[in-house]
Amino acid sequence: MLFELFEVFKYAVSEIFQSTVRSINIVLGAIVYMVQIIRAEWAVSSILERMLVLVFALGIVFAAYKLLWDSAKLIVVFFIVIFLMLFAEGFLF
Repeated sequence: MLFELFEVFKYAVSEIFQSTVRSINIVLGAIVYMVQIIRAEWAVSSILERMLVLVFALGIVFAAYKLLWDSAKLIVVFFIVIFLMLFAEGFLF
């Protein structure tokens, strides 16, 4: 049972960290994209267009951050489930 639990743990950790790395890449890509949009539009736009571009770019970064936050919550839930499984099997306490 412990070996099976370890295999599940190893697979889940791998999936969670891959998801986290993908989320970090999306956040960094969104920040780069935001900077490119602002640099391209800032020189040729009116004040209203600048504000719209800034809101759009910040929305992209917020969406990417939300994705990363969901991944972090998944990691916490995963460790709680592992703790409860170990507790139920009698390995803790």
